[in-house]
Amino acid sequence: MGGTVPERVAHDEVDRLEKDKIDKRRIKDKDSDDLKVVESVFDKATVLTLDKLIRKGVIKRFVGIISSGKEANVYYVKSPEDSDVAVKIFRTHSEFRKYALPYIEGDYRFKLKRKDARSITFLWTLKEFKNLQLAKACGVRVPSPIEVRNNVLVMEFIGIDGLPAPRMKDIPPENPEKIFHQILEEISRLYHKAKLVHADLSEYNILMHHNEPVLIDISQGVVLHHPHAKDFLYRDIKTIVTYFNKLDVSTPLPKEIFDEIIKEK
Repeated sequence: MGGTVPERVAHDEVDRLEKDKIDKRRIKDKDSDDLKVVESVFDKATVLTLDKLIRKGVIKRFVGIISSGKEANVYYVKSPEDSDVAVKIFRTHSEFRKYALPYIEGDYRFKLKRKDARSITFLWTLKEFKNLQLAKACGVRVPSPIEVRNNVLVMEFIGIDGLPAPRMKDIPPENPEKIFHQILEEISRLYHKAKLVHADLSEYNILMHHNEPVLIDISQGVVLHHPHAKDFLYRDIKTIVTYFNKLDVSTPLPKEIFDEIIKEK
């Protein structure tokens, strides 16, 4: 059998993803374009990183793909204890550098020694892990972070029995007015307790789990000292208000919500 042990381990997982017929009730269908990008995520460096996580006993077996995007893929994975976890693998590419830098520069927690795509991707992954830690510790509904290494983030799987929780965009809440106010509470809690702004909040990165909103994709989240933190906060609020207005929810103006949130408590 050719290849090193780390390469064989991770490539076996790639083969499993491509060959296994995933239960459509558990993992949503992906079109052919999504399937084509699966192997592109598993470059040699990522293969080695995954092998280290397997050897460390953090993850054991890939089951299927939950979502794919230009920035990262998220996989449904089993731990050695057979519990469900989510593994987010960030891609390394030059275009990502332009997007990520404005959210990294100005954040005193992170110092970029090098600005190549690889270094930025690793820092971006760490940034999401740290943001999740902060948010979770302050009671914000986000996935619990488990482990981070290079461009791989392991976190809590949000779903039931292998069925991923849907995005709010895909399944609008049954009680939109209630959920609207809950999301505002999460934004406020993130701002006042975790001292963070999500900075990219929308119906695309809010999951509905047990009829409660869970905020995801928080890698671009910034601390309040970031020079554009309040601009990002206002943008988050405006996006959420726009979404719920489409569901016929009567909301205050974004500026009114913004002013209320930034008040000292």
